Amino acid sequence: MFALFAFFSSSRIFPQTRFNYIHNKGDKWHLTSIIDEEVLVNGEYSSSSQIRNKISVEVVEGEGDGGLLRVNYQISEKATDSDIYSWFENYEVEYRRDVRGRISGIRTESPVPMTRNIPVYPDGFVPLGAGWTASGVEVFDFKKLFFQIDMLLEIPFAAHYKYLESIERDGRRMERVSIDCSYQWTPDLDTLKLFDAYAWFPVEIIGTFWQEVLWDASSGRNYAETGGFEYSYLMNDGIVFTFKGTSKGQAVYYTVLDKNSIIEEIEDLTSDDIRAKSIDEGVSISLNDIHFVPDEARMLSGEEEKLEEIVGVLRRYPDRDILVVGHTAKPPGSSDGWELSYQRAQAVARFLIERGVRTESQVVIRGMGHSQPIGDNSTTEGRKKNRRVEIVILEN
Repeated sequence: MFALFAFFSSSRIFPQTRFNYIHNKGDKWHLTSIIDEEVLVNGEYSSSSQIRNKISVEVVEGEGDGGLLRVNYQISEKATDSDIYSWFENYEVEYRRDVRGRISGIRTESPVPMTRNIPVYPDGFVPLGAGWTASGVEVFDFKKLFFQIDMLLEIPFAAHYKYLESIERDGRRMERVSIDCSYQWTPDLDTLKLFDAYAWFPVEIIGTFWQEVLWDASSGRNYAETGGFEYSYLMNDGIVFTFKGTSKGQAVYYTVLDKNSIIEEIEDLTSDDIRAKSIDEGVSISLNDIHFVPDEARMLSGEEEKLEEIVGVLRRYPDRDILVVGHTAKPPGSSDGWELSYQRAQAVARFLIERGVRTESQVVIRGMGHSQPIGDNSTTEGRKKNRRVEIVILEN
């Protein structure tokens, strides 16, 4: 009994924990991170934006230790003068992650995850206040940054960690860990030979970033993060581009969406122009033949009543993100309709946000123009079907 008492007494005096990632097949969660970014050119302000990264994870293989993950990166963006996030890109990738956090098996052509092997935790029990260093990799997609350079660049770095404290958050015990990293890259001879094909390329990259992570020991995963970053690119013509900002994100643990109940609720609504169906991403609610002022994004009188009916349904699922997608018909000789469909999706999304159905960070819009018809555009009835806005209640 004395030995047992001495053990517990010592553990209180010297707090320690194990940072073991846990992967069990079928586990799902997502982390939504909001990034406020500013762009400088030669030290002068150029532009700013807010980026929303939603990283959805499913454990495909796992029995409590290392696992195979299927990860979807949905990236949306809004300018500082906008209140709506616009869909930008979507990536899906599979890779393995061990209990320490090291990942492997990523396709060589994949630009995500951009920062790899962050965080990586030590083996065994880690005492409060301990520090450690682990290697990571930063991946830059030059085709996105500098359009004429078709290559991915991997820059290795050393990340420095410290176990700061144990706290309570959202009814869970969390471990707060800090991460600091900096590096400087210049092209080697082989890379310079590749750059010979381009007129404009970077000759130096300086990167720094820091994070504070909350580790959820009970689930074996990272629960939340805050951080900051600054990346500077010195180009061969002497111009310096700097991207800097802050990030903040939190995980949402998966619960099964009762799709059938939502579809039944939609079928009970009074409007005949509202339909719902189950899709892989969740439940798609379609407002068929929604009436706008011709060639504008202003809804005609009475159309908002249809949305008010949907508002009641959406309020019952407040933790689910939504995607609003606009579609147009294609009359003979018309344009692709993308801009108009985008503006109409924006109008519907803004309506939902103003009603308090969702926060700005829970809504993304996308315009599809007339690229996804469900009717024959050569007929009046077909075009009527194609003029629609879809509100997708997302599964994860």
